Formats: sequence, structure tokens, C-alpha cells
Amino acid sequence: MIKVLIVDDSPVSRDLLEHLLRADPEIEVIGFAGSGEEAIAALSLKRPDVITMDVHMPGLDGFQTTHRIMTEHPLPVTVSFGKPAVHSVAERFGRQAVGILLSGMGSDGARGLKELRDKGALTIAQDEESCVVYGMPGEAVKLQAAQHVLPPESIITMLQAILK
Repeated sequence: MIKVLIVDDSPVSRDLLEHLLRADPEIEVIGFAGSGEEAIAALSLKRPDVITMDVHMPGLDGFQTTHRIMTEHPLPVTVSFGKPAVHSVAERFGRQAVGILLSGMGSDGARGLKELRDKGALTIAQDEESCVVYGMPGEAVKLQAAQHVLPPESIITMLQAILK
């Protein structure tokens, strides 16, 4: 069982992420933090295996919080962000980052994934067979932004292997 701490200042985002994670019987959501400070305080009490981290939060932002966690209590942290933060993640974390692009329209995510790959991140796009809309993952394949093109189950397996 993978124990996950969700860190996000938006209750709606926390609820959505919890709903998505609880769909997997191998994942247990063990708690929530609404700020970076709360996340750091929760580490010794909750003892998560992995943390999902929002970037934009009041007080300590997601980058500052991730830096503190990696310095004081190293463990895997997944950072969720929109397009403007991709460049920052690529620059700050490079080879330590993992970018995953799932079903959807447009090409901005594909360009962001390419930037991550160019900085050495592990990059994954959802395969065409399992996508509802193959727009963005298809663009990522065309740009050679994705090192791996996989169905969701294989993405989960790959992430679990990385976490071990």
C-alpha cells in the first residue's frame, strides 16, 4: 500500500485528487495539508511514502516546501502545476523530475513535456489506445517529448518502480 499525503491549498483540488487516488486499491490517502508549513509538520505524524505537492500556495510555496522536505525528510514528491510552472520545474529539478501527459486537447502540455525531457526529466505520455482524446499526448509523440508512451496501468507500474 502506497501512503500519500496531499498538499494543496485548494479544497476542490484536494478533493479531486483524493477521488482520483482512492480509485486505486494500492493507494491510501493518509492526510491533507493546506500549506507548505502544514505539510512539513505532518511528515513525522503521517509518515507518507509519497507527497503530491501544489506549486502555488500561500507562505512556503510548493518549490520551497519540496526543497525543505528533500533536505530534512527525503521522499518522493510529485509536483502538480500548470503551464507557467513547467519551465521552473525543468530548471530547478531537471533529471530529478518526472513529467506525465494524459489524455487531452491542445499542444501546450506537449511543449512543456519536451522542455522537461530536454532538461533530463523522465517523460511519459498516455498511449492512443487508452486516451479519450489523443490530442496532447499525440503532439508529445510528434515532438519526441515522451520517452515512454504507455497506458495508465503501465504508467502506475513505472511510477511504483521508481518509488521503490
